[in-house]
Amino acid sequence: MLTLYFTPGTISVAVAIAIEEAALPYQPVRVDFATAEQTKPEYLAINPKGRVPALRLEDNTILTETGALLDYVAAIAPKAGLVPTDPTAAARCAARCTTSPRPCMSPMPTRCADRVGPNNNPASRI
Repeated sequence: MLTLYFTPGTISVAVAIAIEEAALPYQPVRVDFATAEQTKPEYLAINPKGRVPALRLEDNTILTETGALLDYVAAIAPKAGLVPTDPTAAARCAARCTTSPRPCMSPMPTRCADRVGPNNNPASRI
């Protein structure tokens, strides 16, 4: 199972939305910025950059950076249709997400909307 390290109110939620859309099983783990958990040795062992998101794969490989994680989720769940199959449309999607991930998160995909918690935050369901 995937493990997603996230912080509500950050772009790490985009990865949670993608994982939910792809219907992949995962364990969300909240990283508490209020207590500077991201600067503590325990989290730095997961992501030495001290940032979220981070994604632990089943083989314990750790991936970081939102764009890379979104690409990874789309690649392991192609039937979810997270990325257009048309190369031009896929490039436009990537360009939009690369310059500003927020437009890719809104409006929230319909299949995800029923699985999220307060404030449309899928990670808040925990």
